This record gives sequence, C-alpha cells and structure tokens, in this order.
Amino acid sequence: MHPSFRQLSLVRGRAQQYRAVVAGNIRTGVIVLSCVALSACAIAPPKYSPQPQVQSTLRNGNFESIGLGTISANDPSLETLTIRGNPLTPTSGTFSGDIRQALELELSRAGLLLPTSQVQISGMLMKNDLDGRGMSEGHASVAVEFIVRKDGKETFRSTKTADNSWPSSFVGAKAIPAAAQGYVQTVEKLVATLVADPGFQAAIR
Repeated sequence: MHPSFRQLSLVRGRAQQYRAVVAGNIRTGVIVLSCVALSACAIAPPKYSPQPQVQSTLRNGNFESIGLGTISANDPSLETLTIRGNPLTPTSGTFSGDIRQALELELSRAGLLLPTSQVQISGMLMKNDLDGRGMSEGHASVAVEFIVRKDGKETFRSTKTADNSWPSSFVGAKAIPAAAQGYVQTVEKLVATLVADPGFQAAIR
C-alpha cells in the first residue's frame, strides 16, 4: 500500500473515532440534563377508580343516602409527599382531599351520595407515609380516623390503616411512577377497609 494512502486511512479512522466520542458526549449530556430536570418535576398520581368490591357492598347493602363532611389532616406535614426528591401532587390540592374525593366517587357511583343527608361521614388524616427510595420495594401507609354522624349524633368512630408495598427499581424512571401508583393503591385499600367494616355498615343504614 502506498504510504500516503495509509496515512489517509489513519486520518479517516481517527476522524471517525472523534465523531463517535463527540456523539457519545452529546448523548450523555442530554441524559444528564434530563435527569436534572426530572429531579425538579412534580409527579401527578394516577386517578382513583371505583373498586368492584366496594361498589358491590355499597349497592347491595340497603344503605341510606350519605353526605360527606370534611376530611382534613391532623398535621400540615401530612399533606406533603415526595418520591426521590420529586413532589407528589394531590389531585384535589391536598391528600386528605384526595381521600375525600375517593369516597365521594364511590358513593356517587353507587347512587348513595346526597350532600344534604342526615348521615354524614367526616375524617382526620392521621398518617400519610410514602417511601419510594427502595431499590427493590416501595412502601406506603395511610391512616384516617373516620366518623359517621346521623342526625348530628355520632354513630361510628374508627381509625382505619392501609399498608401497601410494590416492586421498585434502582432506575428512577421505573421507581417513581411505580410509587405514585402504589400510593393510589394504598388509598384504595383504605377505602375498601372502611366499607367492609360491619360497624361502618351499621352506621350508614
């Protein structure tokens, strides 16, 4: 091979390597910038959906029409949740409000919701924990003290707690949405636990 041709091939090879390095650095820069942006992103949880078992209980329980009072947090700190540094944003503006919305949706779908009813449900959010930091598993725990009053008289008071866990990941793009979904599932468990309580059922008849 002529020497000048070998030199030309070498130059071309080095040019290709250089372009590959530059392209790799650009891709890395995009990934890093995306990660930085994600660290400041607010995460919207999935919407709560009525549960078949809860609907079956409410529709077939011979219950009176029901109104919903206030569900508020026992401490303002309970209204703040984060997933790996990203704030989880409640649909209604507060997590206690989201729990109220979940109950409202279940009662409305079952045809039982009546704001002016003499039977009123209220509550106090006592615990609201979400941990999505785990590399293999995430956890959440929610507790609410529920109160039922009929004609102004208290007929039921009980604190219900729901605990939940789900598979997590080292990768934030997988772990963060899994934690948001896991939290909503925890609220689903909380509502199901309340509705399944015989004492609660007796109070709304």
